[in-house]
Amino acid sequence: MRPVANPHSNAGRCPRYRADMDKPQPAAADQTAAGPGEPSAKESHRPSLGGASFECPHCHRLAYQKWRDLRFSDRTPRLHERKSNPSVWQVSLCHGCKQPALWQLDRMVYPLAPLGSPPHPDMPGDVRALYEEAAAVAAVSRRAGAALARTTVERLMKHLDPNVPVKDNNLDRRIARIKERGVSTPLGKMLDVVRVTGNGALHVDDRPGELVVMALDDRDGPPLLELFLEVVNDLVDELIVKPRTTHQLWNKLPEKTKERLAPTGERDAGK
Repeated sequence: MRPVANPHSNAGRCPRYRADMDKPQPAAADQTAAGPGEPSAKESHRPSLGGASFECPHCHRLAYQKWRDLRFSDRTPRLHERKSNPSVWQVSLCHGCKQPALWQLDRMVYPLAPLGSPPHPDMPGDVRALYEEAAAVAAVSRRAGAALARTTVERLMKHLDPNVPVKDNNLDRRIARIKERGVSTPLGKMLDVVRVTGNGALHVDDRPGELVVMALDDRDGPPLLELFLEVVNDLVDELIVKPRTTHQLWNKLPEKTKERLAPTGERDAGK
């Protein structure tokens, strides 16, 4: 698909667009609610077509949105007041930062804000690349996002357990082996959820499972896929960062204290 041009870069060529952005607006009340209605900062407001207010993908403030139809005249884009039969292309204008978001039908196509939290700073480089790809793709394709989240988990598993026997070289067995290393029960279950849902998203089924239906839904999919990505961050924290930190702190203890606190088997092994 041909990438959509940044509509803000056309401001100099679109008099109505520029004029609409330059109209004076009432000052925002604070950093969490900008504009009429004062939406609660505690609520989660995802961008949605026609939404009166949502979290702006530019300034990340919960802000009032002004909607305009984007129509083309002599190949020049112009903004118009919305009508009862809105255009295929629409623009939401953030009251807080005055930046536009471009919509095609019911989907935001600019800017494409990635889903989820940033990757853990201690995430291995190749896993990070897959994580960021999954977060970016999920904003456009729920199916691809779910499948890539599964692939990201599998790639991380290969880092955490590189010497796995051939008979265990599949994600199901890899997860079982990781559970044996003592990951928390909720995290272990979420690994299975990501695996099963990611597998289901890859296959077209006349009767897909409930989690697959949720993952592919435009309303339920984004928060579910964010949870899937968070599983990767949690796994990095639990099996890479915490063991390393514990080891570093343990080594700072006096030798006699470590000998007294170490389990009997470890003390015998050190003799």
